[in-house]
Amino acid sequence: TGAASPNAMAAAIAEDIARWTPYRAQVFTDAAVAGQPAAYGGGPAASEVFDSVLQVEITQFGFAGRNAGRDIALYVVAEARLLDAGNSQPIALRGLAWLSPWHAADLWTKADGALTRTELKRAQRALAERVVEHMFLDTPWPSQPGAMPTGQVLR
Repeated sequence: TGAASPNAMAAAIAEDIARWTPYRAQVFTDAAVAGQPAAYGGGPAASEVFDSVLQVEITQFGFAGRNAGRDIALYVVAEARLLDAGNSQPIALRGLAWLSPWHAADLWTKADGALTRTELKRAQRALAERVVEHMFLDTPWPSQPGAMPTGQVLR
């Protein structure tokens, strides 16, 4: 379904991130790139309005099986990139993976896919929370005793 497409999932994750962070954020649902004025409705380039751009891409999602396919889990793999809006260079990179609990195979299609929809929403929320934690709340440990953290590092 369209709601289960990688682009729809990435857009939903971005909406959650914008809702949960205290930062002034605007969500782009297309492949907008930092520095493109038309990317968010015209006006100045993104680099003139924002200092960084967060890109979230769903790189894989689907179902995994075990016990000869009797048990099924939903998985989602994503990549988050925090880019400098001025030059589009990465500030931070993070790979993320999520795996649902295992359920009997027939449960995934019962009630018009209710379990699938529920687990997709859980994946969306969990991945959005992880992006916020890793990209905006994590502070790298100092590399030397007495040194102060200086911000995000390329991981």
